[in-house]
Amino acid sequence: MRSTRPVLVALAIGGAFLLSSCASGQPAETAAPCDELKSEVRDISNGTQNMLAAMTDPAEVTEYLETAQGRIEKLAQKFGDDDLVSGALSKLDDAIAGAAEAVATAPTVDPDAETSEPVDFSAEETAIQTAAAEASEACAG
Repeated sequence: MRSTRPVLVALAIGGAFLLSSCASGQPAETAAPCDELKSEVRDISNGTQNMLAAMTDPAEVTEYLETAQGRIEKLAQKFGDDDLVSGALSKLDDAIAGAAEAVATAPTVDPDAETSEPVDFSAEETAIQTAAAEASEACAG
């Protein structure tokens, strides 16, 4: 009768490699910073798009966009030696700067007015979304 022990050991070792990211070809320490970058970029992207979509107070949106740019600057410092990530973060920063410029020149929305239509920032939202996806994909992890 054959023993299944070698098969079980091989499966256990293979599973350990998968969980430790050895099978993915990247060191385990690379995955954590990239996960952090992707999470932060997603949070920045979602937050800025939500603020633009629901804008009633341009000053509040401008303040939020400035905060988002500060967060991008911190990420750029952390990933400064990765040209691909730095370039992608720069594009995201530019997209948010473009949104801030659009907010600054947008007409004020009166939330109490019955005929007031919200300002359309769909082009800025798309630019932010595209740049955020590029920044997330730029990380090696």
